[in-house]
Amino acid sequence: MKLFSTEQAAKYLNKPFGTFKRMIVDGRINGKLIGKSLVFTEAQLEAIKKGEAIEAVGILGSHEAAAQLNIHPRTLLNAHKRGEIAAHRVGSSLVFLAEDVAEFEPRRQAGRPMKKE
Repeated sequence: MKLFSTEQAAKYLNKPFGTFKRMIVDGRINGKLIGKSLVFTEAQLEAIKKGEAIEAVGILGSHEAAAQLNIHPRTLLNAHKRGEIAAHRVGSSLVFLAEDVAEFEPRRQAGRPMKKE
């Protein structure tokens, strides 16, 4: 899944940046807010080209992904640095795909030692 920042999405749709921003403000286009950046998926932009509107789903910020995994965001970022989970950089934000987070959970659980009772 390819992800786009606001500027990249405007170029992908071949629209002036100002026009694209007005489309967002008017509610004609919905992105996923990650940090200070709006993120758009390629499927979402293709639907916009066809005149359809779909929500950006399956995109998680580092805090959302960490909460879903019940771990600290720093632990998640360290796992990404070790190459254990894929992430995408959009602007200054690190973005995780829901499918990557779902694949990471069983591997993370398997690597955990059993708790002593």
